[in-house]
Amino acid sequence: PWTAAWIAERLRDQKEERSIGILSSWTHKKRGLEVNADLIKELNALPIHETVLALEELKKPKQFIRGTQGNQMNITCRLTNLASHQSTTIEALLDSGCTGSCIDNKFVEEQGYERQRIPRPIPVYNADGTLNRDGSIKEFVEILVEINNHAERLQLAVTNLGTGRM
Repeated sequence: PWTAAWIAERLRDQKEERSIGILSSWTHKKRGLEVNADLIKELNALPIHETVLALEELKKPKQFIRGTQGNQMNITCRLTNLASHQSTTIEALLDSGCTGSCIDNKFVEEQGYERQRIPRPIPVYNADGTLNRDGSIKEFVEILVEINNHAERLQLAVTNLGTGRM
């Protein structure tokens, strides 16, 4: 009990009011406002494996916050497309006021990065806690990011960053 798979089954076999209570208990405390009857319907409409992935995401705090109130700096990093193995070097914004890693939609298109759909869109919040007008995260890309002598495969949310690339 109380695994994402167990919660997914309970959302499907319980009445709406009880499902909302179960999901409220499961969801991260800072995401409680997202829990409602529409979310239950949305989760129940997904294939069960996607419902489980969406529930695992709801367990985490708000992942993507745009806008900066913290310290920021630009660093040079090398990005490698995992499908084509082509690399490009960019200046990326490091922002201590942002809780998720994002990459610009137009840059993803230019570089030909393979997009992967997220089972349930992830709301984007501004630094003041309001929903971002550009909408939710619906896709991510997985790329190799190298900074100096350190390299990691990262999953980056695809969104509109305006003038920034990453």
